[in-house]
Amino acid sequence: MKIFLTGRPGSGKTTVVKNFIKKFPGKVCGFLTPEIRESGKRTGFLLKLIPSGEELVFASTQKISSVKFGKYYLNLENLDKAIEKISANLRECEVVAIDEIGKMEMFSPKFKEFIRELLKKDINLLAVVHRAYAKEFEKYGEVIWVRESNREEVLNRLLSVYKSHAVQKNRC
Repeated sequence: MKIFLTGRPGSGKTTVVKNFIKKFPGKVCGFLTPEIRESGKRTGFLLKLIPSGEELVFASTQKISSVKFGKYYLNLENLDKAIEKISANLRECEVVAIDEIGKMEMFSPKFKEFIRELLKKDINLLAVVHRAYAKEFEKYGEVIWVRESNREEVLNRLLSVYKSHAVQKNRC
């Protein structure tokens, strides 16, 4: 089962994924990308690994690499490290959660290959997808548009779908 969440910035995509991770009874692996904020301004993004909680700096307004996207310098080495750690534990995961498949992440060839592999495998995937990629991911699973008004409904649906899918898969 593969479900992709998309929507406008601030619609609650990451909130849905965070709440899913808290409430899903099985093991979830992957990463979140919380903002780094200083003096009320966003200055970058972390990669927060699930379930370990380890945090790696992914993007920063400070020069941390030579790779730049908009106002951010990208630490692709940290993204690649995160992918290696997730890949090493894939067999233990009932759901892989990726927040997000976006333009910055696509600078990493290792990340692109990791996503290609996840799409090919019989793996439960819950991913936030930048809206520019939403149409492309429809062929791999269901794309759900998240809005402030439907966040709870989307969360409850995800919990129900993935719980029943995990049970069916375990019966095989």
